Amino acid sequence: MNRRVTIVLGIIVGVFVLLVVVGLLTEDEDSPNGLSTLGAAASTACSPVEDVPATGASRHVSGTVAYDRVPPSSGEHAPNWVNVLRRRYEPDSAPPVEQVVHNLEHGWIVIWYSPGATDLALLDQALDEVDQRKVVAMPYVRGALPTTYVLTAWGHERRCTAVSGEAIADFVDAYVGDNGDAPEPEAP
Repeated sequence: MNRRVTIVLGIIVGVFVLLVVVGLLTEDEDSPNGLSTLGAAASTACSPVEDVPATGASRHVSGTVAYDRVPPSSGEHAPNWVNVLRRRYEPDSAPPVEQVVHNLEHGWIVIWYSPGATDLALLDQALDEVDQRKVVAMPYVRGALPTTYVLTAWGHERRCTAVSGEAIADFVDAYVGDNGDAPEPEAP
């Protein structure tokens, strides 16, 4: 009986090890979050990343700032950053642009979106898949965006006509936190 138990346990352990090995070998690099396959392909929905001369690091001002780009990817900004409480803000709860720019200075990625965007459920799904806390979507309520979505990091932007998980993943990998050029990436 002892020999049978040993054989059965050996078979069970062998099958378990085999399943684990097969699972590891067949795991797709992007499968844990699926972000890269979500929505439109970056090559068809988005322009290339544009490097924009960054200005206004540590320049805290009060009131409204007239930014030279829509939306801004740097510049003078409010002394207080947005204490981000959700992944996507609605137009009626959008914080001031000057506060959002302060978040960019701290290494955040801001996905600005047109309040008229129709695929916000897909944007929400993409935000749920992002494996990084310093990513937020904000409606641009100071006029019209040049396109439906604009991904921004301090000194960088990428314009998209549709949600592209691939573009979001690549942009986050390149620019979030201390990966990019933010002057204070270690700040909250």
